[in-house]
Amino acid sequence: MRNLKEYKNLKRLSCKQRHRMSALSLVGLGMMVLSIYFSFLPGFSFDVSMTLLLLSTGFALLFFILWVGFTIRGRTSPGNLTPSQLQIVDSEIPTAPECENLIVTSQALVSIKAGLVLLPLSDILWVYPYTITEKYNHLIPVWKHSTMTVCCRSGKQYRFNIKNSLNAYRFFRAELLKHKQDVIFGYDTELDVMLRENRRQMILLAQSDADNQRR
Repeated sequence: MRNLKEYKNLKRLSCKQRHRMSALSLVGLGMMVLSIYFSFLPGFSFDVSMTLLLLSTGFALLFFILWVGFTIRGRTSPGNLTPSQLQIVDSEIPTAPECENLIVTSQALVSIKAGLVLLPLSDILWVYPYTITEKYNHLIPVWKHSTMTVCCRSGKQYRFNIKNSLNAYRFFRAELLKHKQDVIFGYDTELDVMLRENRRQMILLAQSDADNQRR
């Protein structure tokens, strides 16, 4: 197993994410200290102080856990990429196209949205954007959650939380098609069923579509 220390650009991206989480954890710790300090000030509401303390503690713990996870992930070989593929990815990162924290190289999709995720292009089978909008009284939009889902031939699925998932989807589709054509794009309920019940058939469908495009 190789680690990211052998690949300077991947290591730089991984360290950048860990440093960001470390900074946010320190902000949470600072809020905890301030909450404790304010609780001893005369005239300051104890209830308000405890609320701030609980929120800041949760904030600090969340980002500390994420930081630990990113640190552990950075010590292991990412994805199913071979050492030679990782070397190619590492060399292409400085000039590779990027959009919404997604980097596309000739060998892999690199996500730097939350930690460092490397996904071999050869394993990608189906890609689609998805947006959920919660409405108050079914009329007023109050919350929106957007993702881009990438389903793999191996059976794994990756959901990237992206504010503008449609923009990311269009970018990724255009870049991915430069390197491979046996990929299905866009959501369909029948495809969802096929993926769960007969993934082999879906792989053959993607290959058939690619063959038709080459003719």
